Amino acid sequence: MPSHRSVVPTLLALASLVCPPAVQADQPTPFAVAAEDAALRGVCFIDHQRGWAVGDHGVILGTVDGGRSWGRQATPVECPLHGVSFVDRKHGWAVGGVTTPYTHSSHGVVLFTDNGGYTWSVLHDPLLPRLRGVRFFSRTHGVAFGESSHASPSGVFETRDGGRHWEALHSDRACDWIAASLPAPGVGLLLDSRGQIGRMKGAIVELGDEPQPHADRFLCATLDREGRGWVAGEASHLRATDDAGQSWRELAADGPIQWRGVEARDRRVWLVGSPGTLIASTEDNGETWAWRRTGVSTPLNAVTFVDDRRGWAVGELGAILATDDGGQHWRAQRQGKSRCAVVVVAPTPEAMPLEMIAKLAASEGYRTAGLAVFAEPGASGGQQNRLHEALTGCGAAYARLMPGFALPRSTLDAKSEVVQQRLQQDLDSDPAARLTKSLALQLAMLRPDVVLTTPSAERGASQLVEAAVLKAAAGADDPELNQLGLAAWKPKRVLRLATHRRASQAGISTSDFDPQLGSSLLQQTRPFRGLTANAPGDPPARLGWTSLAGGLAPSSSTGDPLAGLVVERGGDARRPYTQPDTAGLAALKAQAAKQQEFNTLLEQSAGGSTWANRTLQLTGGLDADAGAQQLLDLAWEYRRAGKSRLAADTFYLLARRYPDHAVAEHALDWMLRYYSSSETATHARAAYETLQKSAPLANVSSRLPAQPDEWAPQLTLAEHQGRALTLSEYVEQARPVMFSDPRLRLALAAAARRQDQRDRGDLLLTALGKSGSAEHFRRCVQAESWLNDPHGAPGKPTLAVAVAAERPLLDGDLSDPCWKALPDAGAGAGGARIRFAQDDQFLYLAIVADKLPGAAYPVGDAARPRDADLRGYDRVAVRLDLDRDYETAFELTVDCRGWTHDACWGDDSWDPRWYVASKMGDNTWTVEAAVPLKELGCDTPPSGAWAVSVERQSPGRPPSPWTGAAVADATPDAYGLLTLPSTPEPAPVAAAVEMP
Repeated sequence: MPSHRSVVPTLLALASLVCPPAVQADQPTPFAVAAEDAALRGVCFIDHQRGWAVGDHGVILGTVDGGRSWGRQATPVECPLHGVSFVDRKHGWAVGGVTTPYTHSSHGVVLFTDNGGYTWSVLHDPLLPRLRGVRFFSRTHGVAFGESSHASPSGVFETRDGGRHWEALHSDRACDWIAASLPAPGVGLLLDSRGQIGRMKGAIVELGDEPQPHADRFLCATLDREGRGWVAGEASHLRATDDAGQSWRELAADGPIQWRGVEARDRRVWLVGSPGTLIASTEDNGETWAWRRTGVSTPLNAVTFVDDRRGWAVGELGAILATDDGGQHWRAQRQGKSRCAVVVVAPTPEAMPLEMIAKLAASEGYRTAGLAVFAEPGASGGQQNRLHEALTGCGAAYARLMPGFALPRSTLDAKSEVVQQRLQQDLDSDPAARLTKSLALQLAMLRPDVVLTTPSAERGASQLVEAAVLKAAAGADDPELNQLGLAAWKPKRVLRLATHRRASQAGISTSDFDPQLGSSLLQQTRPFRGLTANAPGDPPARLGWTSLAGGLAPSSSTGDPLAGLVVERGGDARRPYTQPDTAGLAALKAQAAKQQEFNTLLEQSAGGSTWANRTLQLTGGLDADAGAQQLLDLAWEYRRAGKSRLAADTFYLLARRYPDHAVAEHALDWMLRYYSSSETATHARAAYETLQKSAPLANVSSRLPAQPDEWAPQLTLAEHQGRALTLSEYVEQARPVMFSDPRLRLALAAAARRQDQRDRGDLLLTALGKSGSAEHFRRCVQAESWLNDPHGAPGKPTLAVAVAAERPLLDGDLSDPCWKALPDAGAGAGGARIRFAQDDQFLYLAIVADKLPGAAYPVGDAARPRDADLRGYDRVAVRLDLDRDYETAFELTVDCRGWTHDACWGDDSWDPRWYVASKMGDNTWTVEAAVPLKELGCDTPPSGAWAVSVERQSPGRPPSPWTGAAVADATPDAYGLLTLPSTPEPAPVAAAVEMP
C-alpha cells in the first residue's frame, strides 16, 4: 500500500508521508474521495467572508465568500486536525495529532500558513502530544491544548515565536484536555476527559471542582474577556459562570442532546451537538431558549459567530451550516443530506473488524460508521482518538466510542448478568435499556441500510451488545427521538459477522487482491491494527456474515453484505466511483514471493550476521511500509514461537533500518522492556543467539547503537540488562517523550538496581514521584522508598514469606509447620487465600479457595499436560516480578484440579520444573506447590522483596485480584510486595513431591 497511508511516529516523518500539492487528482483514490465527507472538528472566521474549517484526513477547507463555496486547501498531513486559529487574512495555524501503533503514545501536529491557506507547512516540535485546539493572539503569541504527556503533564503549551517552539505551562496534575476557550493571554477555561473544569491563570493551569461521581462530562466551553462563560456536554449538561469559572450556576437539562460546541456573544449563546437536528440559542443569558431545526441529523461538532447574526456550524460527514439571522434559520452549505449506508457495532475498539470496514468503505464506497460500546474506565479520550484514527484510516466516515459505558477489560468475558451488574455501578438506569436507547439514537442519526455486529460469544459483553442492537434496530417509535427531531430508524438488514465459514452464509477472503484498493484487505488494514491493539494478533483469513434480521439477497456470491439493496454511487450514502488501482498487484506478488524465506527464517534458533543478512533481504524491493511490517511480523512470530531473543534482534533490525517509521517506537519499547527484565534474562539463559554486527557499541547519540561483535551461547544477566541501559541512552537523546514514559522508567530503574547503579535508578524514578504523575506510578516510587527505609506506609499491599525450617510434604493438607506458623488469611483474592514460604532451594505456595456457587469442580485424575488450557476452570494465577518492574513476571497458574500453566511475560515456552499437589474438599479446594528457586533464576536464596500479583479467575466471572486491580487492566496497582526472609535456613530433603 502507498507509504502515505502510514500513521507516523515522529513529526520529522510527517512531511514525507503524504503527497500534495494537488488536492484533487484526475483519478481520485478511495481515500481522496473519503476526504470529501471527512468529519469537521474546528471552524474559524475572521470576518463575514473569510473562514476555515478543519477535520479528518488532514482536511482544511477555506472560503472567501462567507461559505457559499468551500474549497479544500492542500496540506502536508493526513492526520486528524482538531483546531484552527487565524489572526488576520494570511496568518493561521491548525493543530491535531497522530497515535503511534501499539505504544499508543501521541504526537502533536502544528501547521502554519502565511498566505491564507494557499500553502501549509509543518512546524516540527517532537515534544508536543496530540493537540485538540489552538488560539493565537498575535502572529507570534499563541496557546495550544490537548493531551498531557509524561514529559508535559499540564497538556497546555505556549509559544512566543509563531509556533516554532512551545513551552509547557505548569500544572500539579496531568490532564487530557478535550476542549477549551482562551479569550486572552493567560486566561482560559479548560475541560478534561474526566469531566473536570480547569482554569488558566497566567502560566499556571489549575483544576477547579472535582467531578461528581459518574457525572456526565462537559465537552465544550466558551469564555469572554469579562469572565462570562459557559460549559456544556453530555445529557444536555449546562453550566454558566460570571467570574471566569470561580463559581457556577447549573441550568436545567432538557433532553438527551450531547452538546459538543458552544459560542457566546454578550447575552447571546448558541449550542450545537449530537444529534445535529436542533440548535439551541438564547438572547437573555439562558433565561429562555429557542430550538431551531437544521435539516441535518448527523452530529455537529463546533460553532462560531463573527457578529450577532452571522454564524457557522460544522460537523460529521463534512456538514457545514450557516445562518445570517442570529440562528433563527440555518441552511446547509456543504454535505447537509449525507447518511451512512452501514453501521458496524462492536463491544470494544479492539473487536472492530477493520478488514470489513476497509472492504465496505474504501473498496465499495459505502459511507460506513463504526460504533464501539465499552471503554476502559478513565481512558475514553485516548481510546476514542485511537478508534477514530483506525477506522477513518480504513475508510470509515464516522467513528464513535459510545459514552457512558465504562467497563474494565477484565470484565468483558464475564457472564452477561455480571457485566450488567458492573455497568450498573456507574449508571442510574438499566444498562441494557440505556444501551438500546443509545444505539437507537445512533441509528436514527445515521440512517443505515445495514447494521453489522461482531461475532457474539455465548456470554459476556458481546452478547449484551448484540441483544441491544436487535432491539434498537426494530425501529420502535420513541417519543424522545421525536423530541429531538428524529424518527426511529429500522435498517433493512441486521447481520452478524463470523470468522468461520460454518457460521456464515456468505463471506470474503481478506488476503485476495482488491483492485479498488491496490492491495489486499489484510495489507490495507495493517498500519491501523496497532491503534486499537497492544500487540499484533492473527487477523482473520476470512470474514463472513449471517442474517439476524431482514434476510440476505437471493445471491450472496458478490461478497457484498448490501447486495440486492439500492445504494447508488455518488448518492447520499455512497461515495462516487473511483478508478481501480492495479499498480499494487506487483507489490502484493513481491511480498508473496518472500513468504518461503519468511517461513525458513522462522525455523532459525540462533542469530548472527548470516541470519541478519537473510532477514534484511526480506525487505528488498519493498517500500518502507511493507518492509517494516515484514520485520514486525517476523519479530512477533519469533515471540509466539518462544524465540524471544531472535524477536529482540528482529526488532533491532527494524528500528535501525526504519528509524522514522510508525512501528519503530514499538520496536524500541519492546526491546527496552525485554532487556530490562531479569525474568526474560532467566528464560533466555539457555538460548543461543547474539546478533553480530560490524561495529562495537556506539557512544550516546541520536543514532541507534550497534550490537556487539562477540558471539556467545547466552547473555549473562549483566549483559542482558546492560543492553537495555545502553539502548536507553539512545532513546533519551533521540526520543525524549518516549523516555519519559513511567512504565519504561520503572523497567529501566529495575535494571539499574540489578546492575548496582542505584543512583541511576533513583534518578529514573525521581520524575515519577512528582505530583504530575499518575497515582499508581507514585505508589511504585513510594514502595521503593519504603524498601530502602521501611518507615511509614509502603504504598502497596505487602505479604511476608515465611522461613520453612522444615520442608513441607506436598499433599494438599497444609498441616505442615511452615503453614501453621503463618496467618490464616494470607493474600485474599475473591475467596481464595495464598501463603508463601521459602527455604534454601524452594519457594512454596499454599492456596485455599472456597468453592464458588454454580462452578464445576471435577476431580483431576487424568495425567496433567504441560501448559494446560485452564480457562474453563476455577484457578489462581500468581505472577512473580523479581526485579519490580511491575510488568514482566514469571506466571504460575494452577486450577482446582491441580493442573498448571506457566509462562514468562506471556511466553508459554518458559517451562519450569515445579511440583504441585491438590486436594478437593466439600466446600474448598487446596493446592500445595514447590517452585525450585533455580527455575526463577536464583542461584542463591533471595532476600529483599519481589512484586507479586495474585488473582483468582473463574469462568463467567471477572478476576478477583488480591490488590483490587486486575492484571488485564494494565496497571502496576495489580502488584503488591512480597517480602522475603533475610537468611533462609537449609531444610531436610522433601518427603514427597508430585510433578505437574
